[in-house]
Amino acid sequence: MKSADIDIEPTYRRGGLKIRVLDLLLIFCLAFSTSVAGQTPQESRPRQTEPPAAKDDSPKSDREPSSPKAIFASSDDYLIGPNDVIEINVMDAPELSGKHTVSAAGFIPLRFLGDLEVKGKRPADVAKIIAEGLRGDYLKDPHVTVTVAQSNSRSFFIQGSVRSPGVYQMMGKVSLFKLITTAGGLSDNHGPIAYIIREVESAGPSEDGLPEYVMLEANISGLLKGHFEQNMLIEPGDLINIPPTDVFFVGGAVAVPGQFPLRPGITLRQAISLARGMTFEASKSNAKIFREDSKTGQQKEISVDIGAVMDGKKDDILLQANDLIVVPSSRLKSVGGTLLRAFGMATVNRGVIR
Repeated sequence: MKSADIDIEPTYRRGGLKIRVLDLLLIFCLAFSTSVAGQTPQESRPRQTEPPAAKDDSPKSDREPSSPKAIFASSDDYLIGPNDVIEINVMDAPELSGKHTVSAAGFIPLRFLGDLEVKGKRPADVAKIIAEGLRGDYLKDPHVTVTVAQSNSRSFFIQGSVRSPGVYQMMGKVSLFKLITTAGGLSDNHGPIAYIIREVESAGPSEDGLPEYVMLEANISGLLKGHFEQNMLIEPGDLINIPPTDVFFVGGAVAVPGQFPLRPGITLRQAISLARGMTFEASKSNAKIFREDSKTGQQKEISVDIGAVMDGKKDDILLQANDLIVVPSSRLKSVGGTLLRAFGMATVNRGVIR
């Protein structure tokens, strides 16, 4: 073989065109350099490893609630109470000025005047009393101002199913409706009853030394819908508790088993309707209601013929909180129900299911 016949550069033939490997490499390099040069600065930047934080565009009411404490400005009609902090300013007498915390009995200690009772008085009235006490012996014409720095005696407590539970300090007359509204309104799972726990003044100390309380109730189901007959005045120091709505449970051979809210007056018949009725395999006459005794905590079992109740042959049953209704299934009816769903009513008419 002659050396002139040796082709040291491999070639490829495509459509009669002879292409060398070096030509292919040159074309590839040119194409790559062109694509890099054509990139914009934005395209050549490295991709972010983590997406930027999403902007919170949700409504302010849907976000985490701010501090639930609301303090309203003092008014001229405000009556000073125990634990309030009042600020006294005597013009040209800084040694007589300062802040004082009202004692549980309703007094504050004042220089030259001793213990001064301020409970149940307006700030303007207290200023007048102090001015009269200092006039003559201490000051010729005293000018005194009294303001409420902290209205601790006007604290209202609300907890449970409201959007912003907490302690609120409010002036003037406070109603249940106003307090619920100030706390952001009722939450979606609120129950129908608001319980007001109030400390009462007794003739003397109790045997264990603890304060005595009374429990008041208000039906708030329609309070925010205009039924204001359930509205009532709230006193400072009252604790309002609005528990979430009670629930009951339906399980077994029903279309939609699960947990349901217990509204006042709900019965067994309505509960089965909320569960979309019983299925084909339901054994209607062998249903059970498991009920917990609120005093002892023990459960009792109540046998019930749901079929007779639904047909009106037996009295309906009023449900209680945490009732568990179980509708068992019948094996024979389960087979019949499966055939009925698979083949239709014609199967039953032909006597396949008996």
